[in-house]
Amino acid sequence: DAVRRALEPKPGGWIFAAARGEPRLGAAARKALVVAVTDLAGGNFDDWPTKDDWPAWTRAVDKAADERAGEWAKAEALALYALDEALREAGLDADDHADLAETFVRETFLRDHTRKTLVADVQARAVALVAERKQEGESCERRLARVALALREACDARNLRPSLIAADALRKKILTAWRNGQDLQEAAAAAARSYENSDRNDAVPQTVWDPSGNRTAQASAMVKFMPFRSASQCHAIGDDAFSYVYTFLHFSLLGTVALVCKRWRAASQDPFWLPDVVCYAWGRAGVSGLEQDAPKPTLLDFSITRSVVNVVCGDEATFAVCDDGTLYHWGKRWEPDFERPVLEASREMTMTPTRVAGLADVVSVACTPSGYYHGRGRAFGYTVAAITSSGKLYTWGMNVCGQTLHARDTSSRNPADYFVSTPTEVAFGDSERTLKVAVGLEFIAVQRTWSIPLPPRDGAAVAAHLGSGGTGKSARVSWAGRFSDDWQPSELREVPELCGTKLAALTAGAFHCCALRDDGSLYVFGHEYGADESNGNLLGLGPRATRFEGERSFPHAATRVEGLPPVISVAASTYSTVAITTDGRCYSWGDCDGGALGRSSVNNDAPGLLEALRGVR
Repeated sequence: DAVRRALEPKPGGWIFAAARGEPRLGAAARKALVVAVTDLAGGNFDDWPTKDDWPAWTRAVDKAADERAGEWAKAEALALYALDEALREAGLDADDHADLAETFVRETFLRDHTRKTLVADVQARAVALVAERKQEGESCERRLARVALALREACDARNLRPSLIAADALRKKILTAWRNGQDLQEAAAAAARSYENSDRNDAVPQTVWDPSGNRTAQASAMVKFMPFRSASQCHAIGDDAFSYVYTFLHFSLLGTVALVCKRWRAASQDPFWLPDVVCYAWGRAGVSGLEQDAPKPTLLDFSITRSVVNVVCGDEATFAVCDDGTLYHWGKRWEPDFERPVLEASREMTMTPTRVAGLADVVSVACTPSGYYHGRGRAFGYTVAAITSSGKLYTWGMNVCGQTLHARDTSSRNPADYFVSTPTEVAFGDSERTLKVAVGLEFIAVQRTWSIPLPPRDGAAVAAHLGSGGTGKSARVSWAGRFSDDWQPSELREVPELCGTKLAALTAGAFHCCALRDDGSLYVFGHEYGADESNGNLLGLGPRATRFEGERSFPHAATRVEGLPPVISVAASTYSTVAITTDGRCYSWGDCDGGALGRSSVNNDAPGLLEALRGVR
């Protein structure tokens, strides 16, 4: 009862009651105070006082409880302040770690409050607790990042697109199997097979005809909905009629077909007869792939008959990879027509999506990133790289600094000698396979595998150390060209910090490169400033080193970006970089001109959270 009264807010009472009105940690406070009060001399309830001593004893207990409540308030204020400071310094959200408060406040209350080093001890303990929590959280988040990557690869291999809810359930299933000792890749493949089978069982069997050509039917021989399940209904209208309507009629004219009758309208408007994926564009004619300016998203007709799986945008140019391995291009050409006047040649456009000749089985493409820099208006052409399903690398376009990895005549004064006109295979070793590629303004970065001879006895250990899983192969990242115009172009140079690591993505800005590992850690290398001296560190590594006028800069070695939670996706423009973490938060850094970072211009040298997207996954 004394403890309860001591905790009640009262005018002029102890600090906590006056400041907040009621205890924030009431249950913890009561438990701690009961322990403290019952330990007082004469306050042990096993040793009851006599009747004559009872009033004096209760007053003593009341006074002791009030004193202890005051000590609790001071301990809570000290502990919560130290904990908030430690969380802020560690870059953690206090709301996500509220469970630390109760434990830490009770621990602080039970300390010796007469010690002169109490404040310093509490602050040191808060830093230690937060460091332990951060390490635990990062370990868990990195496991989730690896699970997400494995699931994405397994789904891509089977051409599956699970919904957000289904993907969350699959990730939990994979994580459980991984914790139980199953190999991560095998668990992901099993989860993808299970999802594919369940999706197939939910589908309606194909019984009559399927002229839609949609990928659901191609993958599973089933469709999710059949407008005319009865053969008699279908034959009453005519198989040939429907086949011609849905096979040859232009996608945009299905609305006209819907006017024929109710049955035709039901079939033409059913979403399962539409392509699985279509591509929309908007903007200036030619650049957008449309023959006319489009202020609103407009369907690109070529995507109706071909399923687009990846789109990459350069400066006034776009490339699209289709599921059949073809590559399409529209917008500005990678090589100007040197037979025409300079201004006309630089503005030459491919007005509509056109297949890039000489390529097949393309799985990914990269090109020089978009974004402003001084000299962009005078630049002719850009560089493109594509990887095929067999691991071959093809490059073409601008080759001023050797960024296509093809030979060039540096003594030539003919501009055409500094361009590769058509996609040309890069001659690596027969045992090498290209995994990832990124293209900057005047450099290229590639990740390749190569075979290594392993000792017969220790081969598995060596292979595991190199990240190959015992296959006798490992991966390495190399770059060629230059990151800045004050450097001499370099031949292919290895990045030792990334040797033997598995990458989830390799992304390039104009002057820097980002390598995302499968555990969610992000590494960056290249130039900190760029050609126009950006107002933020392009690498996100904090304040840039001071450089004196005329002093030559050097490429920055691959370094991990600290203070960033595990990342699931990263993208870069000329002078800015954006990363999305596994928990859906978005960070940006680099040059803030024009609001390019989507946040305040404070501390552009390191990753900063986009507060406007807080709560948006």
